[in-house]
Amino acid sequence: MNISHQSEKTECLFKLIALGSETLDNLTRATGWGYKETQDTLLQLIADSKITCRNVNGERYYMVKES
Repeated sequence: MNISHQSEKTECLFKLIALGSETLDNLTRATGWGYKETQDTLLQLIADSKITCRNVNGERYYMVKES
């Protein structure tokens, strides 16, 4: 995957999460990407300090990191 395409995926996923916190399963369904591809993109957003995650009732939710 080229860098431009990965940047677009990262931006797309960030915009989805900005609408409201979501689980990996729901984000995978919403994007239509594979589980690993969605997870890798989430990990990149966490590494870039754009999102964070919290466990709620046994599920991990991803949300935009507040400044």
